[in-house]
Amino acid sequence: MCIRDRNEGGETYLQAVNEFKEKYPKDPLIEVILLDFAFAQQEHTQALTILDSLDKKIGGDAYLKVMKATIYEDLKKTDVAVDLLKEAISAESTMEEPYWKIIALYMEQKKYDKVVALFPQMQELFDINPAEFLVYDGYDEFWKSEALSLIHISEPTRPLYISYAVFYLKKKRVLTSQWWCMR
Repeated sequence: MCIRDRNEGGETYLQAVNEFKEKYPKDPLIEVILLDFAFAQQEHTQALTILDSLDKKIGGDAYLKVMKATIYEDLKKTDVAVDLLKEAISAESTMEEPYWKIIALYMEQKKYDKVVALFPQMQELFDINPAEFLVYDGYDEFWKSEALSLIHISEPTRPLYISYAVFYLKKKRVLTSQWWCMR
């Protein structure tokens, strides 16, 4: 199948898919191929239909939820996307992608306390400090937000490590702290 054709309208691609369907009508691979085509053509409704079908056939899959969340994010249905990402994390907590996607959505919504709440779990599961990735341009508002103040403390006994003390305040709540180490 010609991938270039898939991206340029897809007549040859669809013809090859149909031939494959005729030869192997029960092969679930065809749905994966059609899903790829739907994503390439940005046919969100078709992609969601295929994802639902695949999900039923395999009895549920966390990554399919991540894919659906991506579509709902494109459709500007952020709440649905967040719910799907939470379900994906719940179903398979060791998959890193939904954490980053939900952080991006929370950052966009300026829900900084929810971003910070994910840090300890990510630190433990993936041995990374998510704050390390949020120091780049575009996140200034996060670092300056009322919900969060960040203090960088160098640890002289461990020159390769930088410890982060992240303090965040919630209205009418006691100040709490979490510590993360990054390499």
